[in-house]
Amino acid sequence: MKSLTSRISTSVTIGQNLDILSLSNVTIRCPVAGLPKPVISWSFDDRALEHGGNIRINGGKLVIRSANTLDSGRYTCVASNLVGQTRAQTVLTVIG
Repeated sequence: MKSLTSRISTSVTIGQNLDILSLSNVTIRCPVAGLPKPVISWSFDDRALEHGGNIRINGGKLVIRSANTLDSGRYTCVASNLVGQTRAQTVLTVIG
């Protein structure tokens, strides 16, 4: 588990858990490849996650700006195509 003690921007690859201080910026990367090209979707605590508020989604990259305790939880990346589906998750804990 990665742990930060200052308010900074950090980036992790999906599958790594992360503890950060509030107001930090976080990027969670979900690198995928496949043929046909997979479609990537994100969820937060098993609810579909969409671009808006302090959340920015750009395919395999999810950015949380100025994270707060309400952003703590399980983020899941799902990659799917005609062949199948795979998923990975990161647990984010925002302190303070």
